[in-house]
Amino acid sequence: MARQMFPMDWCQVDKGGKIDLLCRMTVFDAEHEAHIMEMVHNNSRFTLSGLVEAGFESYTVFDATMEVQFPSPKVSLGPLSCIFGHREVSWDSLFSSIDMCCGFGGMTQGLLPCGFHSTVAVDHNERFLPLFSRAASVPTVLGDIADKRVLREVFKHAQGVPG
Repeated sequence: MARQMFPMDWCQVDKGGKIDLLCRMTVFDAEHEAHIMEMVHNNSRFTLSGLVEAGFESYTVFDATMEVQFPSPKVSLGPLSCIFGHREVSWDSLFSSIDMCCGFGGMTQGLLPCGFHSTVAVDHNERFLPLFSRAASVPTVLGDIADKRVLREVFKHAQGVPG
């Protein structure tokens, strides 16, 4: 089964296939059986079953399972699924950043005079992280920013950086 990325067409995802989504919640289901969700990029609606925390502006969902495409798409969260809730942009979060490919910390240091600050830094080269830590006192994550495990770790430290 091929992984589908957005923007996508629901009929291109096989039943039982894994899917990654960027969506908004339209209706919260307290039973967590059928939240009504809406894709961010094309406003198409679908139902999502699984434990989802309410109150976020948008959600990133990794490794959900396509249950049914028609007549209305149904997607479910499983044990390997991951969901990130993104808060609405606030004045504080507007000036927060994530330093991806942080290297020695040049970007983080350059942002400070502009009023911005990094909340977490990522690099795939472990030799750069101790050097970066001398320039800034934010959590660091070792790994490839395209790896979902790394994204999970970054999200833990992001402190409300808008998604």
